[in-house]
Amino acid sequence: MAITSCIYGISDVLGIYYFSILFGFIGIFIGILTASAIFYIFLLYFVHKKINSFTFNNKIASADKIGIINYIIPNLLISFLTMPTLLITQKYLSSISGGYNEIALFNVAFTLVNLAAIIPSLINTVVSSYLFSQTKNNNLFNSIFRNNQIGLYTIVVLEISLLLVAGRFILNIYGNIYQEAYNILAILSLSLLFDIISNTYSNVIIANNKMWKSLLQIALPRDLATLILGYFLTMKFGATGLAITLLITKILSSIFTFLTYKQITIEQKRNINLIA
Repeated sequence: MAITSCIYGISDVLGIYYFSILFGFIGIFIGILTASAIFYIFLLYFVHKKINSFTFNNKIASADKIGIINYIIPNLLISFLTMPTLLITQKYLSSISGGYNEIALFNVAFTLVNLAAIIPSLINTVVSSYLFSQTKNNNLFNSIFRNNQIGLYTIVVLEISLLLVAGRFILNIYGNIYQEAYNILAILSLSLLFDIISNTYSNVIIANNKMWKSLLQIALPRDLATLILGYFLTMKFGATGLAITLLITKILSSIFTFLTYKQITIEQKRNINLIA
């Protein structure tokens, strides 16, 4: 009875359309989780079988389980948190006067910023994969980590500058009405810098298999802040309020990520001192 009441309550708040989408995503991510776990086990089994003359021992099986628990599950949960958060904030916009016009303005600016994020995100993904294989070589790891930060921050600052300078011209391609989205674009472009800051520090979190920390200490408070702060700012300022919300929560996310990074590095130094 309590579960049924809760479900009806959620559907009343979100509306049946968004309610259906939300639970559709739940089903999709459960399916992805299951398929990823099966694929992960099969892949590691196959690789180990090739290398070790078709043998499979308990240590590898244990490592597979640890990989699923410590990486795949929290990573999928982080994605699962983000998608409904974006849908619900869109619902905030649609509920205000002239909401669908606000959604159109916000989505154009949001799309342009996401396009600008593609190159630094791809570079960071490649670097993250390489860093994962260099965790035992501290000097090389730290060198790559720092150089990646310098390179990505430079690229992002240049992209932000381009969006701020040429933003009105780019928006004019969509039509004169989208000139109103320039302030939204400017705010969201600034949030891109803090997004990349979070991503670069997340490399250390990923390389040390601390994805549960990423979920509980970064993603969860960030998305809760987005939902709460987004409601008040969106209702008051529309799409500009939602853009301000994302800027604030990405600043918070970069702070949370940096604090988690520092926590991990302190733990590493403590472990090294204990071994010494």
